[in-house]
Amino acid sequence: MAILELTETGAAIQIPAAKLRCISPLNVVEQKDKCRMILDLRKVNDAIIVPKFKYEGLNRVADLARQGDWMFSIDLKSGYHHVDIHPSCWTFLGFEFDGRTYAFRSLPFGLATAPFVFTQLIKQLARRWREQGVRVIPYVDDILFLCSTQAHAQATCQRIVIDLKAAGLVLNSKKSKLIPTQHLRFLGVELDTQAGRKDEEREVEREVERGREGERERERERERERKRERERERERERER
Repeated sequence: MAILELTETGAAIQIPAAKLRCISPLNVVEQKDKCRMILDLRKVNDAIIVPKFKYEGLNRVADLARQGDWMFSIDLKSGYHHVDIHPSCWTFLGFEFDGRTYAFRSLPFGLATAPFVFTQLIKQLARRWREQGVRVIPYVDDILFLCSTQAHAQATCQRIVIDLKAAGLVLNSKKSKLIPTQHLRFLGVELDTQAGRKDEEREVEREVERGREGERERERERERERKRERERERERERER
């Protein structure tokens, strides 16, 4: 998301540098179809305790999906930016661009607690839908729904869209799959409820394991970076 869009949507605000206690660098991460701007909050994250929590996702498909199900999926636009940050914390979420300083006033990508906070928010909606008998699998800002018939899926989809709008959540119309189907791509895996379950379950299991290995590697890289930072800090201390 460009800086202009951040300010126009209210996700960030221009603010004098003197009012910021922390100015973090910006990074751009390339994804399949776009580039995502991430605030490098390593210094801030070092002071944050992140609660332990579990994601839902592909590991739930094998439990909930039934042969012949009809599916649709919701993708939320700029998911984290739906969550406001308390004004007292803006000062820690500063960044600089083109000679101007800004602060995030919504949940930024790069904050260690962002996945936990947003997942807890979506869980509240998922709990409500499940109480109504809806089979739903939320994974951060991607949400999969499964229904036994096409008609039920169509009616459920209409109701879900209304619920999300009422909650102030904006759908990504380009990525959301609102027309019920029996073949759908979710979190990088092709789901086919007309096919046999064994092949689907094996693919889901493989994808889950790849995801776990990716997370383990990211954690190892974070630990290596923390170690390098400690070494740099010790070196600076020696130079003093």
